[in-house]
Amino acid sequence: MAEDWQVEKARQLILWPYEDLEPIRHALTAGDTESEDREGHRRLAQYGDSLIPFIIATIGVQMGVSRQSQSVTQVLIQKKKDCARRARMCHLDKLVKISPRQCHDGPQPTTLKNAMFALVAAVYLQAGDWSQTVMAMENLGKESIQPYELSIPAASTDLLAVLSPYRPQTAEETGNSRLAHSNDNSGDPAGDDTHQIERTASLLELDSLLPGNGPASIATTVPDVQSYLSISRATSSTGMHDSKIQPILTSKNDSVDYMSWTHQLEITSKRFVDDVVDSRTSGTRIDISSGSKDEHPAKHSEQASKDGVSSGTDSETNIQDLEIQYLDPILALHTRHQSALIRSIQCIGSSAALLSLRLVIANFRELEAGRMGKESAWRIAAPRPSVERLAAIDDLSACMAHFTLVQRMHIYMLYKDASVDIASTSDIFQGHGAFVLESGMSALRPRGNPRNRHAAAISRNIIAPGRSMARVKRMRRLGHRLNMLVEKFGRGVLALLDEKLTHEMLLKVTDQVFTDFVALVHEYEGDRIRFISERASLIVDMLFHDGENVNAPKLHIEDVEDDDSILEKPRCSLALAEMLLPQDPVHHNACTQDH
Repeated sequence: MAEDWQVEKARQLILWPYEDLEPIRHALTAGDTESEDREGHRRLAQYGDSLIPFIIATIGVQMGVSRQSQSVTQVLIQKKKDCARRARMCHLDKLVKISPRQCHDGPQPTTLKNAMFALVAAVYLQAGDWSQTVMAMENLGKESIQPYELSIPAASTDLLAVLSPYRPQTAEETGNSRLAHSNDNSGDPAGDDTHQIERTASLLELDSLLPGNGPASIATTVPDVQSYLSISRATSSTGMHDSKIQPILTSKNDSVDYMSWTHQLEITSKRFVDDVVDSRTSGTRIDISSGSKDEHPAKHSEQASKDGVSSGTDSETNIQDLEIQYLDPILALHTRHQSALIRSIQCIGSSAALLSLRLVIANFRELEAGRMGKESAWRIAAPRPSVERLAAIDDLSACMAHFTLVQRMHIYMLYKDASVDIASTSDIFQGHGAFVLESGMSALRPRGNPRNRHAAAISRNIIAPGRSMARVKRMRRLGHRLNMLVEKFGRGVLALLDEKLTHEMLLKVTDQVFTDFVALVHEYEGDRIRFISERASLIVDMLFHDGENVNAPKLHIEDVEDDDSILEKPRCSLALAEMLLPQDPVHHNACTQDH
């Protein structure tokens, strides 16, 4: 158990006004692995983790904040590393009870996160009041709010007001909040109002389960909440449908000691977690800003030039808003790797990819001048056996950026070569062009699922002597996903993938989730990425060595010597696409004469 001085310091930190200090003592031992009541303490931390989204949703309804902004706030507040940073800034790491194995390195981030969430849960369960809980959250994290305000785009800075001191709104402010919330969700007004009423009604029922006065002011901010509750309870009695949360206490005035409600947490924790998951994944798709969906970027560039506004600035604002709007659809994909998918979006068409392309072009010019490494770095599009293609994937005499891009292109071509002319007859692979099936390959079985036989045929065509089937399967899946990107955005997208988008990130999710992910990116940024991919296709064709594209023109990016001037370009912006355009012949001749 925590020491008395630790409990006293924690009481002063969260402004605990009650005489019973046992909840604080339990909260400070939420991360102690050797505690006698370890599971009870962990349940308290889990309840706090589930309670924070309810608090954010409740105050978000009060302030008229959209569900998209609420989701961003939940992600920011519940990150393990950020919770640990906030805990250290308010010196909570000096107060938590840790196990002996953590004495040398100090409390781990998970321990600090559990302690913070347990304190939030203890305050709410003891007070039964949102205002007291929000005040405790503000005291635990107010030192770290400012950096988020500076790093998050202006469209979502208002969501950080969730951690501001709670106060009832006036009638005028309530009307403005309703109007702002209706404008944010103009795509499906009926569905949004119904979801808002249901969530607020659930929160009111949740508050009625615990001792306290309850958030009486919340019911006034959403119309027909009380009528919804009455209808819900009436239909529940008839057996049509039950309310999500059943009462635990028969009266608000019943006195419940600490150990009794910690025992009840075990019964209701799964129900609370399910409601939180529903609240995270039930958001509708947000309207996309101008220039990012169903609008060609060239039109956006022309309009920006007419208005006298810098296209780079406009693109930067749109891209920042777009990354926030990706959050809800990514969470709706029902996968554990949402963060990897968001990072993958940021790696498509990034300025770092453009910086790598400059190195690739310079290395290619050097190879072209010296006629070195032709068999390894060139002839990607030329028909080659799988053995030669796999050897080129493993060993390329080029710089790292050049190696990464050419390896990616060889994998794509290997998949294309191995998947052509796969018929539904007994002889599945009929052969195509100069692609030669390696000797010693066994014939495929004539029966089975056609989809599995198709995948098996591709794997058989990729395999080479001495290669393991696990590596062949990995190569096939990677080639299939690169082929999906090429089919959606063009062959130039292979040059727009950042080096941070590793093969492991591409293979992180299942095939179905990746298919939905590509469709999502195509819906949101399809025109923009295809527009830039057409410009980058000059570089890809130059490496593919497709006859007339051997003598590729000099590009604007080749004259850029400062890395910062490239890195400052926004992701998938028109300013980035302009650097991939070929130089004017007059300008190129002038540069040649100067040198």
